[in-house]
Amino acid sequence: MILKSKRLSLFLVALFLVAGAGCMPDIQTDGVPQSLEFDPNTGRVPEPIFLVQDPATGVIDLSLAGVDVPEDCSTLDPLMIAECEFNQYLQSLNGFPTMTPAKTPLTMPVDPAAAVAFVKILDAVTGKPIDDVAMGYDEAKGYLTFDPAKGWPLGAKVVIAVKGYDNGIKGIGGEEFAGSVVFNLLRRDESLTCGASKADDVLPSCKFYAVLEGESGANTGADLLLLEGIRQLYQAFNVFGTLENAGLEREQTAVAWAFSTHTAPVVELDPTKGLAPTISGPSELRVAFKGTLDADTVTPWSLAKTDGTIFLLDLTALAAQDMVNGMPPFELAIDGQEMVLTTKKPLVAGNMYGILITNKVADDKGNGLVPSPVTVLLRASGTLLNEGKSTVSSISDEQAVELEEGRATLAVLLNDALFAQLTKLTRADLAFVYALTVPAQEGGN
Repeated sequence: MILKSKRLSLFLVALFLVAGAGCMPDIQTDGVPQSLEFDPNTGRVPEPIFLVQDPATGVIDLSLAGVDVPEDCSTLDPLMIAECEFNQYLQSLNGFPTMTPAKTPLTMPVDPAAAVAFVKILDAVTGKPIDDVAMGYDEAKGYLTFDPAKGWPLGAKVVIAVKGYDNGIKGIGGEEFAGSVVFNLLRRDESLTCGASKADDVLPSCKFYAVLEGESGANTGADLLLLEGIRQLYQAFNVFGTLENAGLEREQTAVAWAFSTHTAPVVELDPTKGLAPTISGPSELRVAFKGTLDADTVTPWSLAKTDGTIFLLDLTALAAQDMVNGMPPFELAIDGQEMVLTTKKPLVAGNMYGILITNKVADDKGNGLVPSPVTVLLRASGTLLNEGKSTVSSISDEQAVELEEGRATLAVLLNDALFAQLTKLTRADLAFVYALTVPAQEGGN
């Protein structure tokens, strides 16, 4: 039985079979009641994971999880538009967004401070640890969480693993954790079909047959063949080789998963982590970016230069119908990993300024700037909130409440006919958008 789900949080369900926890000779589960879950039947699986990425290109393909993403989101119910646009964005990337938090489910609460010692977070490209990742425990949903303080590296192959069993992670009451039935199969270093390449050729004598037979019955061969394909993807990603090189044996690994991040440059946005533009002087704003940029593509937009790629708007002046002061002239430069915007006149104290960057900003290979998830949500043409509930499955109700206020404010600007006529700017063009207010001590007159 292959299950499908429309929610991103369950996007692995379609890739797996229901695997019962029956008798499993030769696999370490007996006598250990708790586990690092990997249960596709309930959607309790680690996220994000490379199984929804094209193995050759890394491009995200949600159809691998049974998620249908329409080409035209505008034809949908208005409450479905934001989710559709977000899914379209994901499928445009050759890896997950660098700001994607990770998580893995557990059957028993743990102390994240104590769990740190049993977690490996590595980049399979370099083989080196990825540092500055905050670990937490979501008590309400039962997830061990991983949040990179400054985002994951560009073009990384992130491998996350948790050590279990007698010398591994423990529950808050000292409970021991083991790997799930499915994960114990995936971490094997031998064929789950005993070399068979067709379902009908998987024989009951194959030692893994009995593991699924009670649940799968006549479909056991097909189910093992599917899991074997996934096991081979783990090998191709070098998940266990990366971990073993870092000192974690696969037999002690209770759960491991991996995903790659996109390679194009990005301006990450998360003000709670300090990832946002800053006012660095009376006439200066700075915008940090990740990756490399071709300086020739970083150009200021103005009424005299309408092919510019970066907009600086005095939103307070524009709200007062002052188009002249609403589009202040400025110069651009790149200083290390920051774009520097310098205005001809001092920034006005108390005024709110908006920075908009288009995807025509690119690296030296022509890869356009990709938006961070928050930018995609802020530029959405459909609401993020319906009666206090999020309309986008990957964000919480609380996040939707906060983001919807900014989205609705931006929508007024983007939907303005005069602004659209002057700028020729569409939502799809936006790779970054942010507004900030000049404090009194920073402003000019």
